[in-house]
This record gives sequence, structure tokens and C-alpha cells, in this order.
Amino acid sequence: MSHNSFNTILCRLKSGPEYVQKEFLRGFRDYRDRYKLDWRVLFGTSALVKWRLGELHPSALVTGQHSIVRPATPGGRRPCVPLIWCGDPARCPADGTAVWFDDDAIGRLAADYLLSRGVRHFACQRRKRRGRTEPYRRRREDAFIDRLRRHGFSCFESPEATGDTLQNVAQLHGWLRSLPPGSAIFCYVSNIAAHLCEDLTDLGAQPGTDIMVVSAGVPELLREPIICVRCSWFQLGFEAARATHVVLCGNQPAPKPVPPFGVFEPPCFRAKITDPWLRNLLREVRRHPRSSWKVAGLATRLGVSHQTLIRKLRARTGKRPRDWLRAVRLELAQAALRDDPQATIQAIAVRLGWCDGAHLARDFRAGYGVTPTRFREAVGPG
Repeated sequence: MSHNSFNTILCRLKSGPEYVQKEFLRGFRDYRDRYKLDWRVLFGTSALVKWRLGELHPSALVTGQHSIVRPATPGGRRPCVPLIWCGDPARCPADGTAVWFDDDAIGRLAADYLLSRGVRHFACQRRKRRGRTEPYRRRREDAFIDRLRRHGFSCFESPEATGDTLQNVAQLHGWLRSLPPGSAIFCYVSNIAAHLCEDLTDLGAQPGTDIMVVSAGVPELLREPIICVRCSWFQLGFEAARATHVVLCGNQPAPKPVPPFGVFEPPCFRAKITDPWLRNLLREVRRHPRSSWKVAGLATRLGVSHQTLIRKLRARTGKRPRDWLRAVRLELAQAALRDDPQATIQAIAVRLGWCDGAHLARDFRAGYGVTPTRFREAVGPG
């Protein structure tokens, strides 16, 4: 097939880890193969150079990098090619179609996770990039803070960065020292969270024990003890291919942000919950997820009254017992789908307390925005 054929798609993400590039391309090709589309997907640097030189005429350009969208020569003009923009919709060129991660959902999910773990003190680190705060990252932070305040909690915000590096470091260290023990910090991206763990270590604190750090990104790339709101580049690639397909058919796709897939919790955190009462409650549910838990039964196990259980659980997590139980079971379902690829969805559902796979799929989609099958495909090996 010629490179100049109608079905040639040129994909080029921002520079990033090889894992991210591979997962995005895997999702894009999965959509192509699933719907048996006659596409040739080009992803390499050589194809990009040929396009910039006018030697390649793709049917669509899929990217999130402004240097690729801009013409190569001053005063030049970018060829008229349908553009699928994978990134912040506020920075999408006027003639492009945006596909992006749901930043509001990321912030809300981080807040809900910490509330469900009984954390009492929260912090949010504000950072500027190239002299201005990125709007889509600010949306994650605002959603995180808003969710906490709705439940009556306060959030310590870090001072805004300035142009003076030494002053920034001094301000950051002063802010970290002021946080109460047992606090949790939410950072918008994983590389900033990794630097924050280094700062905490320099101050004599132990990340994950003294202070929890929560971020959003790709947990497989993190070595530090960081709790990660999982964002699937596979799913982003799949949705980018869907948008490309709609555009090539002559239609305008509806904007569709890609939701996060829940929270990835490193093993060292799974037993570390600051509240002993909540830790005992979580241990009982995880040991017997198939039990038909009722509020009265949980209260009896913990030696408290029915009303006391409801009051204490709402005060610590902001959730009713039924909603909290569903959230815990969904976390167990996530782990089973990821770690046990041979188990059927029906078997996982029955093992964890659902009556069948259809009920698990309904709750899973309501909680994470995707079906269990799509989740398993997205977090599977590349």
C-alpha cells in the first residue's frame, strides 16, 4: 500500500515515556482492528519528516504537540488535514477535534479515595509551568479541593511558584514542614509527585508513612510510594481512533473526555489507614467480600450500634455505608480484572458479592465510566 493512500493516519504524541507511546498506539490499533478499518497507522519520526517536507499526504493527523501542528517555515501554511488533538481542549487549534483526559473526574476521584481512607488533613500543591498555570491541570486541583470542601474538610494550598528557584525551594520546604502529620498531598502529574517525594525525604519525612502523595498518570512508571489515579493511554488512543473514524466519515464527533480508571494503590499502602476503626471495617469487608453485608451485621462485627456505624462512616469518608461498600468491592473487582486475566467477569462478580456479571458491569461502568471488559483490555500487557 502506498504511503499516500487515503487511509494513511499519522500519529505523533508529545515526547514521553516509551510505555505511554506504545499504549496509545495499542489502543489506536485496537479500534482499527476491531472495526476492520483499512488504515495504515504511521507513528515514527521518518513519517513525520516526510509529511513536513510534503512527501507524505495523510488522511488525518493525530497529535497533542503544537510544534507538529505549526507549519515548518515562517509564514507557511499547514496542509489541510483533519486534526485530532490529544490534550487540553483549551489549547486545541480551531480546526481540530479534542480528545482528552477528564480532569474534573481525576480530582474528584483522588478526593473520594482519600476520604474513603479516613484521611483528615489534605494539601494541594500548586505549580506553574512556563510562567503560567496550565488551565487543565488547575481544573484537577479545583475539583479535588471543591469535593473536600463539600464534605466540610479544609485543604492547605501550597504557595504559587515564582521565577526565583531558590525562593521556590525555600517556600516549598516551609510549606511541607507546616503540614500536620498524616496529611495527604495531591499533585497533578506523576513526575512532580516524584520530585515531591524527594523533597519530603530531604526533610526527614517518609513518603507514604508520614505523608501520603497522590497523583495522576501511569502507575507502572512510578518507583516512589505514590498513590496514582490511573489514566489509561490505551483508552485515550482508542477514543482518538474513534474520533478519527467519525471525522473521516464527514461528521463532527461529540466531545468526550476519557475518564480515569480508579486508583492504583501500591502494596505498602493497602494496610496503612490512619483510623484504626476504619481499618478494621475495611479488613472485614476485604476478607469476606461475598457476604451480604448489612449495616446491622457490620455494626455487630465492630461492636457498635447501627446509628453509630452510619455516623462514624459518614464523618470519616463522606459516604453512606451502602455506597462505601460498593466502592470497596469495585476496588477489589479492579484488582481481580488486572491480576487474574483467566477469571471470567461472571466468576469475579460472584466471588465479590454481585449476583451476576451484568450487575458488576453496571456498577463498574457507573463508577469508572467503562465496562469491565474495556478496563481489562486497557490495563493489560502492551
